[in-house]
Amino acid sequence: MKTRYTLAVLMLLFCLSFFGQQPKIVSIQGQPQKTSTQVSTNQQESIKQLQAENEAMKAQLEKMEKEVELYRGDVRNETSKLNTNMSLWLAVLTIIMTILGVIVPLILSRRNENFMERMLDDVKQQANSAEKQAQEAATQAVQAKHAVTNIEELKKHVTEIEGKINRDTIAATKAAKEAVAVKYFALATIEKDPVSAIELYTAAIKLKPDFAEAYNNRGNKKQKKGDLEGALNDYNEAIRIKANAAEPYFNRAKIELMSGDNKRALEDCNKAIEINPCYSDAYYNRGIIKRELKDSNGALDDFNKVIELNPNQSKAYLSRGTIKYELNDIQGALLDINKSIEYDRNDHSAYYNRGMIKKNDLNDYKGALSDFTMAIKLNPSYADAYFSRANVWEMLDEYEKAIDDYNITIKLDPNNASAYSNKGRIKNNIGKYDEALVDLNESIRINPQNAFAYNNRGVVKMNLSDNNGAIEDYNKAIEIDSGYASPYCNRAIIKVKLNDPIGALSDFDKAIDLEPTNAEMYNDKAEILLNIDRTEDALKEINNALKMNNKKTDYFITRCMIYMKMKRFNEAIKDISYVLSLDSDLKVAYEHRTICYRQLADEEPDPAKKAELIAMAEADEQKAKSTNKEGEA
Repeated sequence: MKTRYTLAVLMLLFCLSFFGQQPKIVSIQGQPQKTSTQVSTNQQESIKQLQAENEAMKAQLEKMEKEVELYRGDVRNETSKLNTNMSLWLAVLTIIMTILGVIVPLILSRRNENFMERMLDDVKQQANSAEKQAQEAATQAVQAKHAVTNIEELKKHVTEIEGKINRDTIAATKAAKEAVAVKYFALATIEKDPVSAIELYTAAIKLKPDFAEAYNNRGNKKQKKGDLEGALNDYNEAIRIKANAAEPYFNRAKIELMSGDNKRALEDCNKAIEINPCYSDAYYNRGIIKRELKDSNGALDDFNKVIELNPNQSKAYLSRGTIKYELNDIQGALLDINKSIEYDRNDHSAYYNRGMIKKNDLNDYKGALSDFTMAIKLNPSYADAYFSRANVWEMLDEYEKAIDDYNITIKLDPNNASAYSNKGRIKNNIGKYDEALVDLNESIRINPQNAFAYNNRGVVKMNLSDNNGAIEDYNKAIEIDSGYASPYCNRAIIKVKLNDPIGALSDFDKAIDLEPTNAEMYNDKAEILLNIDRTEDALKEINNALKMNNKKTDYFITRCMIYMKMKRFNEAIKDISYVLSLDSDLKVAYEHRTICYRQLADEEPDPAKKAELIAMAEADEQKAKSTNKEGEA
């Protein structure tokens, strides 16, 4: 466009130069008119101004074209129309100027100035028209810009709406998945089959990957199935997702406790309690862990806290009773276990523990039998209860019943070396030495480090007159457990048979050092001392035994024999008479008292008293013959 305006100006200047008109002043409506040079100058300024405005408009349109691609075509069309009009006018003007340059100057040379003015007016009109069209184009451009702005705002609004729709869609999809996940979770909590429950929890987790409770519960099911590693992984994930939840820490502690990692188990229980200071189960498990770590007082504090939080929790009383027993508070332990049974009469372990206290500490064997029997009734597969009841039957000399319970124990627990060992001991006591040897060999096969089995087998070999084999077994038992008193005692008996009383006394001294409250050992030592005529020392040892247990007839018989060796027959008769008051069918007691009566009769100078003593001796002889109940000689 700029080029066309410039061409028009150059043509005007050419015409003026061609005709060679002289400048002069022309008056129009009383105003002084400038010469054609001045007119040309004015035209040039107008054209330059028009060009400048047109250039500005073009720059504006070009800027618009860059900003609004959608409307560039429209703007180009408007500009094209304007350029076309200008071109037409310039063509016309060129023709006119050509005519004016050739014909009109010849005819109308004097009107040249008026013609130029009209031509200038036409140019101005063309310029005004061009300016108007430019303004219209500018207006259209502004409208186009506004339209673009409106479209951009509309597009932005549409984008926001689409984003909201997408977010709502995602949220709705997530909510729908979570709803289904919760449904699976609810079904899993009531599912009894662990495998099916695990599948349901897995489905819930797939739909809701941050479902901490589902991971925790799935871990519980895996734990019940024995998949401890899988359970531990689930608890770890639950803690990662929800670190402020106490239960996963509590459950992970159970796995760590079962795995023997007591330190980590304690840390996790501490964390569970930190999150939930009223978590009674966490206190309970921490008490169990502290007991494993030999922190009995710490365990007692935790069980006290459990009972404070939950006064009716039977297992807390049972565990506290166990701790009290370990702290030698026997009565306190018994009270707690009784309380445990009061709150839960179906807990077989409570009856079992109470039975152990009655057996080991109260010598209440009938009460112990009752508790062990109840434990077995509640749990027919409770091997420990059968084993302990067999111990009681053995203490009550009910050997066949004891053997039956040991056999059930072995059936439930085939690798129970102690059951074989104890059964072998009983068979030895009833004279079934070969069967006893079979049981004891099996016990040693199962557990080559079982000192009790070697000791018992030594007793059997001794009864089979295999003294060297017996000593080897006693030596092995002492090698395995040098703090075990019984093999020292039994080896001492063998040494007596092998005419080594000094070695025997040395072994008895060692045994008594290990078990200073074992009355039986004092009795055995007294018998050895009696055999080597150390009667005063023998009397001292048997008196120690009787101080510990004055109801044992064997001890009185031993003292009777010592008194007899010391010629103290009246004191011997007193002991034997006491024995017969406890057991009137004991043959050996009548035999010993017969000897005492005859010894006194031999020394009695009074014939009447002598005859009385002989009569009493003969009466005891008859009673000895009429009874078959043997006792120790």
